[in-house]
Amino acid sequence: MSDVPEGYKMSEVGVIPEDWEVKTFGELTTLLTNGFVGKATDYYTDSDDGVLYIQGFNVEENSFNLFGIKRVTLEFHKQHTKSYLLEGDLLTIQTGDIGLTTIVPKELEGSNCHALIISRFKKGKAIPKFFSHYFNSFYGRKRLKDIETGSTIKHLNVGDMIQWLIPSPPLPEQQAIASALSDVDALITALEQLITKKRNIKKGTMQQLLTGEKRLPGFGGEWEVKKLGEIADIISGGTPSTIISEFWNGDIKWCTPTDITRTKQKYLLHTEKNISEKGLKNSSATLLPVGALLLCSRATIGEIRIAKDVVCTNQGFKSLVCKKSFDNQFVYYLLLL
Repeated sequence: MSDVPEGYKMSEVGVIPEDWEVKTFGELTTLLTNGFVGKATDYYTDSDDGVLYIQGFNVEENSFNLFGIKRVTLEFHKQHTKSYLLEGDLLTIQTGDIGLTTIVPKELEGSNCHALIISRFKKGKAIPKFFSHYFNSFYGRKRLKDIETGSTIKHLNVGDMIQWLIPSPPLPEQQAIASALSDVDALITALEQLITKKRNIKKGTMQQLLTGEKRLPGFGGEWEVKKLGEIADIISGGTPSTIISEFWNGDIKWCTPTDITRTKQKYLLHTEKNISEKGLKNSSATLLPVGALLLCSRATIGEIRIAKDVVCTNQGFKSLVCKKSFDNQFVYYLLLL
């Protein structure tokens, strides 16, 4: 019994629709080459007449980050025409975040680039945006990883990419897929901008309310100033001996600064490591109740989360257990200022 669904076929790159082809990447391109790989720093210029010089740190998924972008002299640019960029060229990171790809827009045509793979497609043979999305997909990045080379520093070779097999849908379908995925990218960008706007609104509101600059309806009078020790018990942590196995892998959550930075929301529920009752008794770690404020005092100083479960910490914390007359959420937001 075949595992290939009706309307599909098995190919060298896996199961694909019957009307898709498999081609070498070289068959689709008129140019497949490296950007300039030598030292260009001597040719950097602050002149507005300089040519934009795109490097790996400027490349993002289907987009660019032009922060810190360099310019090179016109003389350098004229000497290195091979790395001259045209609209529609694909730029793929060759070393580092291998396979991360973007497409050159019209406004960056005429730029030069450093240590990136430049792919220029044959007209009428490929839709560049489709292949940029393919390269950046989980499947595309995985397949590019399969042709990495190098024993210490992994990289992509242009020669290997020329022979690299790649699925090639009919042009109208390439265009439709590229348009659909670009629409999703645009939606994600719009949502991220909205989230950023809402966060800025929240930050401003916090600043006003938590400093008393703005008062909520129905509240008046003067605020008091108190020491932190007056509103919460400040508790340090500890680490059981790591060479005694029975101190570890118990039922007690044991929090480190890494657990805090890995938790993106304000509540901490999971920790990477647990300790046992014996580990707790034979260390300076202290059980903290639900609602305790886990405040990092080392490494990522000032990072804070609220304990969602009973937990203890290592010595990289000065955790706060608020006294009954103080709200832990209020103190949490106050410490974020």
